[in-house]
Amino acid sequence: MSKGFKEDFEIKFINHACFQVLRKDYSVLVDPWFTGKVFNNSWSLLRETNIDDLDLSKLRCIFISHEHPDHLNWNTLKQIRELNDNPIDIIIPARRNNNVKEALTKLGYNCFEHPEGEISNIATDFSFFFIKKERDSAMIFKIGEKVIFNMNDCDFTSSDLRNIKEWLDKNQIETDFLFNQFSLAGFYGNEDQKQKLDQAATNHIDSMIIAQKILNPKVTVPFASYITFCREENSHLNDYMVDLADLYNKDEEQKLLIPFYLENVSLNLDRKKSLQNVFKWQNLFKEQKNKVDKIPTVSKEDITNSFNHFIGEIDHLSSAFSGHIFEIAVQRGSISENGEYVLQIKDLDMFCKINFLDRNISFYAIGDNEEKPIAIVCSYDLNVFFKLPWGADTMNIASCFKVCDDRRWSEFILFRDSIYVR
Repeated sequence: MSKGFKEDFEIKFINHACFQVLRKDYSVLVDPWFTGKVFNNSWSLLRETNIDDLDLSKLRCIFISHEHPDHLNWNTLKQIRELNDNPIDIIIPARRNNNVKEALTKLGYNCFEHPEGEISNIATDFSFFFIKKERDSAMIFKIGEKVIFNMNDCDFTSSDLRNIKEWLDKNQIETDFLFNQFSLAGFYGNEDQKQKLDQAATNHIDSMIIAQKILNPKVTVPFASYITFCREENSHLNDYMVDLADLYNKDEEQKLLIPFYLENVSLNLDRKKSLQNVFKWQNLFKEQKNKVDKIPTVSKEDITNSFNHFIGEIDHLSSAFSGHIFEIAVQRGSISENGEYVLQIKDLDMFCKINFLDRNISFYAIGDNEEKPIAIVCSYDLNVFFKLPWGADTMNIASCFKVCDDRRWSEFILFRDSIYVR
């Protein structure tokens, strides 16, 4: 690292997908998640962050890449706001739904939605822009002469990356730091589908290497994966998490820098220090991986109430269309012709039949008929699925279910998720 870089700003790794840029007169945070579990209490940080260990006295701006709770964490943002009287801007990618902006404003932040690809400044020599990829967004920061490319969870294809690289080259932007998710973060297969799960871990490593070779950063920082899967139903995924040692040893040409909590990220590729941190992360993961929680059972009455709430949501949306949402979905082939789906609720030890067209939900004992469920789920997750607009996305990422019919489960999940406007 050059002397000029040291004097200009510092990059401090905080936790998971969060890092802080500190300058003389202000600082910036990215995707802070300090405490608590997320995704239906199924993800846990390897170690929580004590906010008192951070210097937020000059915090000017918080960037949020997307609305998943390991990036947009409401409890953390409340904590920051309560402990800091400074005016703080939050910048998020432009959305069609104002719910996030309105909620951030209520917390006391100045929230700004920013269009994809538009370059803006928060200071004279601090510019940024977003690159959208489906529901996620990458962020590029140019601070003085240095560039941080935060890929986050974006699942860019090789073609995507080559196009981005071509644009960067055309605009004479050279990537100094590449921050990149490195391990599992969702549903890849059932617990007994070991080949699929092994392949998912391999794909994450390969994606890291491909991104590094195409974008050619001076330093790549593996991040956004410092968690354990902490529920009984998804704890098996801990056996497939990418080991940083495997990632580090996969390709000797990689320019990997592996930081530990609250360490500065530099252009100095100190292999010895990175390997020391690999062992720290491994030991921390071993300590935490077997700490598994049970979630409460939700009654069929509560699930029914949440289903009826969902029906009300559909009725509200239907008023904007010429036909009913369910009928339109059948015509488009996004749900089955009879609108019916059967789930097995593991902890209630019963079946649940959902008929979207009849607007009905019913429960019956296993063995009362010969129907096969499309999936085996927990009552807690099914309740959230109907109760919250983002319930399908949350259920899918939590991965606390077993799929019995891939096609129909995909229909079920995607239809519910399509109702939520982002």
